[in-house]
Amino acid sequence: MLSDNSRVNVKSYNRLLGVILLIALIARLSWVLAVPTQPISDFKEYDRLAVGLLSGKGYVNINSQPTAYRAPGYSFFVAGIYSIFGQHNIAIRLTQVMLGVLTCWLTYSIATELFDRRVALLAAFLIAIFPSLIAWTNILATENLFFPISLGIIISFIKGAKPLAIRWPWLALSGFLAGIAVLPFAPETKGQPLPE
Repeated sequence: MLSDNSRVNVKSYNRLLGVILLIALIARLSWVLAVPTQPISDFKEYDRLAVGLLSGKGYVNINSQPTAYRAPGYSFFVAGIYSIFGQHNIAIRLTQVMLGVLTCWLTYSIATELFDRRVALLAAFLIAIFPSLIAWTNILATENLFFPISLGIIISFIKGAKPLAIRWPWLALSGFLAGIAVLPFAPETKGQPLPE
């Protein structure tokens, strides 16, 4: 049972975490709304592949030929968002804002398990204000999906490895997320045949 002081500390830490998550949300949302971007290069390709999926053409390259040049996970994610909100780049970026906040919370959760709440708050705060993580929110990039999935693997594995824990659901979740994680970052063959 928690003492009154412990309850106060938990509430204080929870309030601070809420403030940090709000900072992460505001920083990313402000960046997305203030800095309009248009996908180019591989970022444009993720968009084009998603549109091909939605239009019924399949996972095809610019010449309408089936392709395995890019791993499919992120393009399927983009296609899913487009299928719900329409083909609006802002819908992807706003979803990625939420993934950025989730990344911040998962970082806090991992640090709480491995260290203590003070270290966890510092880690979450650093993720909340880290300029590169804020900037990536605004572009169609696999990292936006890969970071929270990777952190989900870590936290579920940590929880599954605890003594006296009900392990199998956490370990199963960790394995499931590991399988999902390879979809955006599967090795790309760049059109080369796979070795035999």
